[in-house]
Amino acid sequence: MKKRTKLLIYPKFQLPLIFLNILIFFAITAIQLIVSHRAFTNFKELGETAGFESHHPYFAFIERYEAEFIQYALIGAGLGLLCFVIANLILSHKISGPICRLKSYFSALEKDKKPTLSFRKNDFFSELPAEINSALDRLSK
Repeated sequence: MKKRTKLLIYPKFQLPLIFLNILIFFAITAIQLIVSHRAFTNFKELGETAGFESHHPYFAFIERYEAEFIQYALIGAGLGLLCFVIANLILSHKISGPICRLKSYFSALEKDKKPTLSFRKNDFFSELPAEINSALDRLSK
């Protein structure tokens, strides 16, 4: 039977982390779009300085290229955002998984059970289970 994966293990931690990182991502994307728009405005000013009339093909080229650039930048930002959210979700799982396992482990200890602590293969803090299990074995002797 296939094991079901929970999308949010510890929402109190994961959602703020993901939300904060999305805000940072949007801020960076907005800065890049503003800087790009400013660069295209400079190109237009350069054409005016060169003495091109307003209907000169240069301005049509700049307008078209800016529109294409912004379109591709937004598509790239959308794909980047998707990758960013997935990466943050994976990272937050590797952090919140061990925290949740520790919480349930100590709850079981509190009820006089003798569980063995273990984390998933790729979780962070992989050294903790051995240390905690060893320390509790020494204390129980």
